[in-house]
Amino acid sequence: MTHRQGRRGPEKPWKIAERRATSVEATLPPLMSSDDQSEEEVLPSRTEERAERKKVQSGLDALAKRLAGLSPKALDALELDGELVDAVRTLARLPNGRAFARQRRHVARSLRAYDTTAITRRIDEVLGNRGLDARSQSLERWRSRLLEEGDGALAELVAQHPAIDSQRIRQAVRAAATEEKKGPRGRRFKALYQILSEAIR
Repeated sequence: MTHRQGRRGPEKPWKIAERRATSVEATLPPLMSSDDQSEEEVLPSRTEERAERKKVQSGLDALAKRLAGLSPKALDALELDGELVDAVRTLARLPNGRAFARQRRHVARSLRAYDTTAITRRIDEVLGNRGLDARSQSLERWRSRLLEEGDGALAELVAQHPAIDSQRIRQAVRAAATEEKKGPRGRRFKALYQILSEAIR
């Protein structure tokens, strides 16, 4: 008795379609769920992250410089940790330069552990309520601007107070700036404040 070998009949149409569909699906990228898409939309870009980090760092650097510009009395009134106060005092003694920049970065890094908004608010309270009146604050701001901006700030000061002796103030600014480059702020830095106090009535 002979056995007939089974023959495969023509493949069913839906089998062919199914195999083709599977092949096509294998070449397609995976679809994102709606949750994945929403997460991708809210994630910040690298550029935005870098911009935000730069903004935060600039704020910390500015706060470090502001702390260094406070008087010892005002700095003590902030009631900050001793280690941070020591770092700020070291920064205040340094002339502008690489050492100053390194110490400023050190203070800025230390400030990351603090509520900088609360510190800023506390500075404003101390400067406003503890023996430093509006006039004193104005004189300190002018001194800082004159040392940082030079003739540009002096021109603005003269425009607001035409009667002042601009030449005397310019000489005092140069003397204080030279002192600051060579070492800690001292007699000439204080003298500039006194001259401004006499000139601005």
